[in-house]
Amino acid sequence: MRFDTMPWDNDYDAEAHRAECQRMHATNKLKGQMANDSGHLMEKQILTAAEEYLLNGIAKVIKVPEPFRVAKKYRNGKAQIYFQEHAEPDFIGSIYPSGRCIVFEAKYTDTARIRLKAVTENQQRALDTHTALGAITAVCCGIRGRYYFVPWKIFRDMKRILGHYSASQQELEPFEVKFTGNAIMFLHYKLPKEHRLAFMRKYSVADEDSEDMNKEKEQTK
Repeated sequence: MRFDTMPWDNDYDAEAHRAECQRMHATNKLKGQMANDSGHLMEKQILTAAEEYLLNGIAKVIKVPEPFRVAKKYRNGKAQIYFQEHAEPDFIGSIYPSGRCIVFEAKYTDTARIRLKAVTENQQRALDTHTALGAITAVCCGIRGRYYFVPWKIFRDMKRILGHYSASQQELEPFEVKFTGNAIMFLHYKLPKEHRLAFMRKYSVADEDSEDMNKEKEQTK
């Protein structure tokens, strides 16, 4: 589509312009739907892992329901609703044997990098609050079919640690978790903890940022 032509130009084609706008709208809508589908699939794969963890007495993790507002009720019991902005992280639970609370957000991208702004400001504030109260907090992120469980303090401070507001698969490799094809095993890192310790030394991250994560996850092996 030529954006250098305007309605008052002689070579402006209104029909072609309208058709191109419709095509671009359909393309953007499809991309949005695909991203939404990928996010829902990731949540299901996390819940599959959560069921296995519960069955084995490792942890109980649930999906936090999305807040909504009822716009209209019908006599047949159905209702018209509007989903509101999700202020709380996606998942919450507790881990054996300490019973400590775990809270994390799930984000997926088909691009090469996961961005900090993928976590909304409200979700960031909620994760900060849970962190201050002593919970294990993280972002479970998917990047092109590979999955990572990144402690929130590291994800939040990626600008200071990595030098930019996004992270690649290579940069997050120490935090990659096992994926069975059906379940994202968010409590089981693929690499031993020495790799995460090396990450913290390389980027001068305080040990306390991931120390608790390592201790809790060692219990699940």
